[in-house]
Amino acid sequence: MHGETIFHVQFIGDGSRLLTGSTRDGTARLWRWESGSAAPEREFRLPDLVALTASAGGSVIAGGSLAGRVQAWAVAGGQPLWATPARGADGGRMVRGCALSPDGSRLFTAGHDGTLRAWQVGGAEIWRQSRASRCHNVALSADGAMVAGCFDDGTLLICAAGGGAPLGEATLPGPLLAAEFLADGRILAAAGLSAAQVFFPDGRPDGAAMPHGARIYGASASPGGDRIVLEGDDGRAGLWAGGRLLGTEAFPGAIYAGAVSPGGELAAPAPANPMPALGPSRAAVTGKARGPGFVRGSVHGLAWYPGDAILRWRPGRSAPRSSRRNPVAPPRRTR
Repeated sequence: MHGETIFHVQFIGDGSRLLTGSTRDGTARLWRWESGSAAPEREFRLPDLVALTASAGGSVIAGGSLAGRVQAWAVAGGQPLWATPARGADGGRMVRGCALSPDGSRLFTAGHDGTLRAWQVGGAEIWRQSRASRCHNVALSADGAMVAGCFDDGTLLICAAGGGAPLGEATLPGPLLAAEFLADGRILAAAGLSAAQVFFPDGRPDGAAMPHGARIYGASASPGGDRIVLEGDDGRAGLWAGGRLLGTEAFPGAIYAGAVSPGGELAAPAPANPMPALGPSRAAVTGKARGPGFVRGSVHGLAWYPGDAILRWRPGRSAPRSSRRNPVAPPRRTR
């Protein structure tokens, strides 16, 4: 169990392992999923850890810190592979997002110094793209050929992962907080000031923007992009399909995270409600609620076990938990 709030959760390898990270205690932990519970397997440490990722094959993990330090570890054995020096303690050079190439040989980072960078094994910088505003996040295509950076001025910068050559650029209103590549290479981008949109790799929009009417913390999509969930600080989760809003679900408290299952069948928004309640999962096809799950503390992220079978979330001050698609009874209150 982490001693503080978990900010990252990710399935690695064949889905039998789960990677989690916590900023306060500076730890990344690897868990093995066995018989419905997560058993701790290995721990990695980086002070002020704020970004974490794993390669698609699960052989390498990497993290970034508040001080701008980047470090990579081998999953087998847990030994450090390489690290860069810290570059400041005030957060101005914070590494806020990171993504590893499928084979773990290259790392891409988003920095608050306005840089989108690529690193090779050993810690040598390969290329960088710089802007006058902070880079909040980075996304990598499934084949490792394209990388996208999310900037505070609303710019989505798409580059060739190999040499950093710009492929396209798009803009949304407000800070761009998150992006993810869809299976066909399009990019779903979520802007902080009430809109999300899908773009082609050259920056052309694919359809109209999806308005939300409040600040958006993130957007989640099925692999093909046919089902999209927007998560807002107004406590509403919007479910979109084919450029059309299917419906919204209201929750008490801002929604920091959401997830659409790999098959696109289910969608689950997660509100930051201090009460022990996780909002109802919704069937992404029909919008019909399947029933609530419950967790103590704010939920900052969700992940689906391969096969749409089990939903894992990352609650504050906890170890990974799971909820089957059937409703889960809420915990009993004790006096």
